[in-house]
Amino acid sequence: MVGNVGGQLLVYTNYKAPRYRVVLIDPKKPHEANWKEVLPETENKLEGVDQVGGYLVASYLKDASSLVKVYTEKGEFKHDVALPAIGTAAGFGGDALPKRCTTPSLRLPTPIPFTSTT
Repeated sequence: MVGNVGGQLLVYTNYKAPRYRVVLIDPKKPHEANWKEVLPETENKLEGVDQVGGYLVASYLKDASSLVKVYTEKGEFKHDVALPAIGTAAGFGGDALPKRCTTPSLRLPTPIPFTSTT
């Protein structure tokens, strides 16, 4: 489960979607016929989804590297997230407040340059 929206459940699943998708399920009407597709299956595998500040942060695997996209909770595309280099990203986190997201875990083939501010 990814989270919830208005009492309905956002579910990350590979049911009828081998590369995964996200569906919205009303617990009062849980039958498949009532599911609403929020993030459909794509040609790239959906590796994970996090609900952060009213948005969905989706991490897809493309050519052995992460492709990160931000959507509304209704599945409307907002923008891509630029990563500093080719690699994988996972574990976006935050809270329900808008504009608050923690840095994900990054696995990059080369170290990220670090500059001290002190």
